[in-house]
Amino acid sequence: MNGLLFANAAVKTMESKLFGAEKLGRLSECDNLSDAVRILREGGFGAQSDSDDYESMLANEEQTLETFVRKNAPKGAGFECFWLKTDYHNLKTALKAKYFDMDDEDLYLSGGNRPAEEIKDAVVQEGKSLGEYMDKVTVKVAALRSENALTPKAVDETADRAMYDEIAALVSARGVAKVVKDYFRAEADLTNVLSYRRVIEAGMDYKAFANCFVAGGAIPSDRFSRAFKDGQTGFELLGLTGLKSEGIDSTRAMEKAKEEYLLRLMTGMANDMFTVQPIMGYYLIKKAECRAIRTIMTGIANKLSREEIKRRIIKIYA
Repeated sequence: MNGLLFANAAVKTMESKLFGAEKLGRLSECDNLSDAVRILREGGFGAQSDSDDYESMLANEEQTLETFVRKNAPKGAGFECFWLKTDYHNLKTALKAKYFDMDDEDLYLSGGNRPAEEIKDAVVQEGKSLGEYMDKVTVKVAALRSENALTPKAVDETADRAMYDEIAALVSARGVAKVVKDYFRAEADLTNVLSYRRVIEAGMDYKAFANCFVAGGAIPSDRFSRAFKDGQTGFELLGLTGLKSEGIDSTRAMEKAKEEYLLRLMTGMANDMFTVQPIMGYYLIKKAECRAIRTIMTGIANKLSREEIKRRIIKIYA
């Protein structure tokens, strides 16, 4: 408990050094990368980097965050679920490289629960276990290949379903805070609603949705089946997740609303110093901040309009 209190106290100091909405707004108004990098420097962003390359600055900022969290977050508190997403990204990459001769150079990510090289080696060598859930993916993918039914999309769907199965198992463990359980339950539900919306938008049949339905949410699959039969477009299902649907009239708006809702869910009561919520809330805000800055900087580099750049940014700060 003392370790958690120390970490949460440190987080309160670190929160005051977040880039912030005002600087993010100024950044999005920049006409060139030189001015944008100057604003990043003024805001203390990338202070650990000697480079003016914004990708290097972001990488250093993200590494500092990961180092702090891995050192101070309680084991089994739920952070492992966030890092699983990196593990499964790397698993997908390794499987596609193996079965589709995809060039996987520079596609692997660091920051998972296990090194990317370990996952890659297990896929290449076969017979080496990656744990119950990942092993099911490799077996299923191999079976699809033998049936001449394997596609890159099938790799993604198989891995995503296994990932949410594993997340559901992790958050059900004793000692995981209610807010963490609520967060991942809401994430699973919103992921399914978004998948349903995309299937409807693409004019595909219900089987296409069933193939990507993930476990761990509160909305059962038969509720989506009824929605499909009733001709619902997906927006009607948002109310079942706790997310208000007013003003959400497109798939992109739904995607942004999902991100913002999950962020608020974790940060809405982040002052309880006796729970994991402050450190986890800070982790999510800082990650969202880095994503927003990367979106802005990439937009400036590609000469996107200010309006288009701002349209892609979610509301991060309360």
